[in-house]
Amino acid sequence: MKKKAVWYVAGALILGLTLLAVSCGGGAPSSAVEEEESAVEEEETAAVEEEESAVEEEEAVVEEEEEAVVEEEEEETVTVTADPMAIPHALEGRDDCLMCHESGGLAVPDDHAGRTNETCTTCHKSAD
Repeated sequence: MKKKAVWYVAGALILGLTLLAVSCGGGAPSSAVEEEESAVEEEETAAVEEEESAVEEEEAVVEEEEEAVVEEEEEETVTVTADPMAIPHALEGRDDCLMCHESGGLAVPDDHAGRTNETCTTCHKSAD
């Protein structure tokens, strides 16, 4: 925002000095004044475009962060589609479900991939 203000002040000073010189009978010919005005406009336009680009980049970062939060929330959602099996043993000293159920004959179903020990007891309850 400060850059934009500096460009406006610089442009105003250049135009003011040029107009003062022309009104006093001296100064640059009108084509030089037009060239100077054009240069100031181009600088102002470039500054505005740079600021807009920075704002767009910031908005994109915010949007990506919001999407990541939504994806995290979706991953944490557990959908129960049928009656879950009861846990056939006590959990005391055996609460690390994935120690036994991560692979092999006791492996969890494919649709449970990526779930943690904490999510097991959300649906599955101990039989005792």
